[in-house]
Amino acid sequence: MNFLRIDLFWFNLLRRFRIVIIFVLAVTVSLGLWAVSYASSPRAWGDFREDVRTEMEFAVADRIQNYHLEVDPYGTESYGIAVATGQSLLMKHRC
Repeated sequence: MNFLRIDLFWFNLLRRFRIVIIFVLAVTVSLGLWAVSYASSPRAWGDFREDVRTEMEFAVADRIQNYHLEVDPYGTESYGIAVATGQSLLMKHRC
C-alpha cells in the first residue's frame, strides 16, 4: 500500500503543477525552434554574405583597383569566403 501512496503523491503533485510544467516546456521548445530556424533562414544567409562582402571591400579597396568580388553563398563551417580579382596596386601583374 505504501507504493500506492507514493504514486498518488506524485500524481497529485504533477496535477497541481501541470500548467507550470506545460508553460516551461512550451517556452523551452519555442526558443529552441526559433534559434534553429533563424540560424538557417535566407535572411540570415543574406546578412552573412553582406558582412563578408563589406569586410572584403574594406580589405581590398586600397590594394586592388577595378576589383570584382565573388562571395561564396555559404562559406565554410567557420568562415565566409570571397574572391577578389582586379589590377593590383602593389605589384605590376594581374592578380
